[in-house]
Amino acid sequence: MDETPTIEQLQHRIAQLERDATEHARVVQALSESEEQHRVLYETALVGLFRTGIGDGKVLKANQAAARLMGYDTVQQLMDANIVIGDYYPAERRAELLRQLQKHGRVSDFEAHWTYPSGREQDITISAKIYPEWGYIEGVVMDITERKQLLARLLQAQKMEAVGALAGGIAHDVNNILMGIQGNVSLMLGALGKDHPHYARLLQIQDLVTSGAELTGQLLGFARGGRYTGRPTDLNMLVRKTADLFQRTRRDIRVSKVLADGLWISNVERAQLEQVLVSLCVNAGHAMPNGGELTLTTANLHIDPVDSERYHLPAGNYVRVSVTDTGAGMDEATRARVFEPFFTTKAMGRGAGLGLASSYGVIRGHGGAIDVDSAPGRGTTFSFHLPAYQGKAEHDPRPGPEVVGGSETILLVDDDEVVAMVTRQMLESLGYTVLVAHSGRDAVAAYAAQHEQIALVLLDMIMPSMSGADVCDALRAIEPNARIILSSGHSLDGLTARAMERNCDGFLQKPFQLGALSSTLREVLDRR
Repeated sequence: MDETPTIEQLQHRIAQLERDATEHARVVQALSESEEQHRVLYETALVGLFRTGIGDGKVLKANQAAARLMGYDTVQQLMDANIVIGDYYPAERRAELLRQLQKHGRVSDFEAHWTYPSGREQDITISAKIYPEWGYIEGVVMDITERKQLLARLLQAQKMEAVGALAGGIAHDVNNILMGIQGNVSLMLGALGKDHPHYARLLQIQDLVTSGAELTGQLLGFARGGRYTGRPTDLNMLVRKTADLFQRTRRDIRVSKVLADGLWISNVERAQLEQVLVSLCVNAGHAMPNGGELTLTTANLHIDPVDSERYHLPAGNYVRVSVTDTGAGMDEATRARVFEPFFTTKAMGRGAGLGLASSYGVIRGHGGAIDVDSAPGRGTTFSFHLPAYQGKAEHDPRPGPEVVGGSETILLVDDDEVVAMVTRQMLESLGYTVLVAHSGRDAVAAYAAQHEQIALVLLDMIMPSMSGADVCDALRAIEPNARIILSSGHSLDGLTARAMERNCDGFLQKPFQLGALSSTLREVLDRR
């Protein structure tokens, strides 16, 4: 016979049951809360979470992010559509995804290109795992369209930087060669009368040198880091000038100008900006061989920090210029390469493929950005943005250089013997006494010994062992007020720009003619 439990035992047992009931309730509550937290996390996740059937691929479950990625505003709309996720994939990628799932049971970061019924496209990546015992696949889908675009932009920028460096190096070497030709032509023209039978031929050679220098100028304009001597300019003025010029050359194209009132001023090198506008108009003309419409538009634009990445520019005020044509337009492959030097869709002999590349370099060198919007059948729009400048536009024309001589002593520093020889002869023809150094170390030694007699140093920037910038510093250490003019086959960039920041007195771009040499020398020497 069982013993009758005592009151104490019954009370203890009741207390134990109460504790168990409380614990059970706590566990149930915790499970309920955990399930709710899981549901909230699932529904509010920024990445798309989904579940599909193994056999038919129909979506069985999804969160809000997945619904949006699949083109629906809500999860309910997605489920009502009864869609098959495989319909978004190209057939070969869908087959590859299934093959990997069946072989490995999972996939990680599987990239694919989704195309929607509306025609919209995006790049996605999927990580998924197959659960054969339960008959479904669970996975994560992410939109990587912007990431791929940013990566492509980075790769393009790196490629353009490398090509720009190559272009700048080529242009420097070619300009040194042209300097030798130009110098000798200048000397012969000065020695011969206009009635000499070779005078006209020499003028033709000089014109060819100028054409070659313009071509290398385009390469230097493209080369990364270009810097220009700007003047406050109303870009409406340049746009009007270019539009009127182009209209006279292409009567079959109707040219329109939509110019903003009160357009902000830009600090630009006018000849370079005119070159950009002409290149864009000529490029548009080639896209409209049978005529069409060309529209040049200007506008003020404030870029705030939110839109900075979209325009690839720091926040601030900018002037926008757009050139729009009604031509055939470009496909994506052409549009991606349009700013590359030597890339052209024209037939052999119809262009070197430098116009748009140099435009890219010029705009970038001015602290701006240029882009293109185009598609086959709907024309093309090139737009560039330049920083706005606080100030008034300058309208006074610059006088051309005059040949003026002198009698001072000049130290010429250039490691290229041909360039040094012809430059020395040009200086002597102007009446100067010339000392020549073929290296930076020789230049510093010569200046240390004779700096009291040397009125000015004409210094090449690119030399082995000791660069022009280092020579400039060494000369300033000897004589803080030394007058130094830099000369280079490169544009005003890189080492040259840093040397100019050391308060050098002038810059001569090779190849230079006798008039430019004489006027630059007198401008520096006559300063008080």
